[in-house]
Amino acid sequence: MSDLRGAGVLMSGFHTPDAGRVADPDRVVIDFDRDGTILSVTPPGAMGHDPAGKVDLSDCVAIPGLADLHVQAPRYPQLGMAPDVPLEGRLFHHTFPLAARDADTEFARKVYAAMIDDLLAAGTTAVVYFSTIHDAATCILGDLCLEKGQRALVGRVAMDHPDNPPLYRDADTAVAVAGTRAVIDHIRGYPGNAQGLVRPIITPRFIPACTDDLLAALGRLAAESGAAKHVAESDRENAHVRARHGTSDAETLDRFGLVTRHGVLAHGVFLGERDLAILRARGRGRPFARCRTPVSQALPSPCGWSSRRGGGGPRVRHLGRAPKARCGRRRAARRWQRGCSTRASRRGCRPWRAACRGPGAMP
Repeated sequence: MSDLRGAGVLMSGFHTPDAGRVADPDRVVIDFDRDGTILSVTPPGAMGHDPAGKVDLSDCVAIPGLADLHVQAPRYPQLGMAPDVPLEGRLFHHTFPLAARDADTEFARKVYAAMIDDLLAAGTTAVVYFSTIHDAATCILGDLCLEKGQRALVGRVAMDHPDNPPLYRDADTAVAVAGTRAVIDHIRGYPGNAQGLVRPIITPRFIPACTDDLLAALGRLAAESGAAKHVAESDRENAHVRARHGTSDAETLDRFGLVTRHGVLAHGVFLGERDLAILRARGRGRPFARCRTPVSQALPSPCGWSSRRGGGGPRVRHLGRAPKARCGRRRAARRWQRGCSTRASRRGCRPWRAACRGPGAMP
């Protein structure tokens, strides 16, 4: 049974009603209203515990839905690609060209629908999404989350700095702010979203991608919607911010009003004691998507090899087909990861040949 709205179930599982305490209810009756909200949880022996007519899921284990605090939605077709390429090179040669394709709303819809389905199938019921600079594609992402029943904070990425590639940047600060406001209004205007299942969130890509005027404008918007952003992810990012502002990444974001209680910070690889003090001072309960390992070392390669240790990484699902790793040699797989520069690498992993068409190509 895929939809439990308006139903009652008999199930066992576990949850954490309080910090540090795990409860394991056994054969409880759970009733839902028509919106899917839990009305009651009745343990055996309590008044109202009547399994009759309930959906029997007692042979399953129920757990709370998982929450992913940092999903870059347009990169979904690139799962596992170029894991050994440094962050800046991956952004300019792989990520930005692919994200630019979201100007095609049908392409964006196909990517986002498959991504949300896969996340829900894996038990991820709440997500903080980075979208792209495209207003329409970001609205589609929010529409699909609401349609499929995934709780989400959806952010239209803003990046107007002239150092961004021309194919993927906001024309100016006014365009970025207007697009952000348009997405906020669209999501808040959803019919059937009275419970706030899908909400907007302010999303500057990161400081190097934004002008100071844009950071200041987004900081003012963040006071009402919260903000999701990268912080201190790479040493190059940290060096750029210090050269430009004379302060750390976290200190600079805070100065622009982008470190808020109702927000999410991603990565935080290079946070110092002063940065941590700022985060503590901005209020308790702020989510922090911590990733101490550089992303380039954490991603699996599409050919089933771990580029850093040579071990077997998990296979990755791509749109349109399931991957079948046929790499004859580890060397061929690593050549492919460096950009498919040789004929041997193109032959080495046949299902991924489409990726050789160029940066941002989608299998």
